[in-house]
Amino acid sequence: MMNVNLGNTQANLGSEGISLLIRELNRDLAFMPPPPRVSATVTGQLVVFTTIIGALTTGRMEPIRLGLALIFFRLFLIYRGDLIRALLPALPMLVVIG
Repeated sequence: MMNVNLGNTQANLGSEGISLLIRELNRDLAFMPPPPRVSATVTGQLVVFTTIIGALTTGRMEPIRLGLALIFFRLFLIYRGDLIRALLPALPMLVVIG
């Protein structure tokens, strides 16, 4: 049994540092596997937290771009081909969303 008590790690390392630490622990488990018929997994609140945050933040730009493109196309059709009038309402959305 290996107890890795990280204490106040989240405040010191930040989410990127914790992700790197979890990745390094998984690499250590792959390098030095447990004995036969024994399994080992990195678990805990920080693992769950970083997994959830990663799932929420990755892959969000594609739907946003698609939505903005559809809004622009719809405004372009509504304004009957006037590029400037279709672009002006979509421009603040681009600035806010980034």
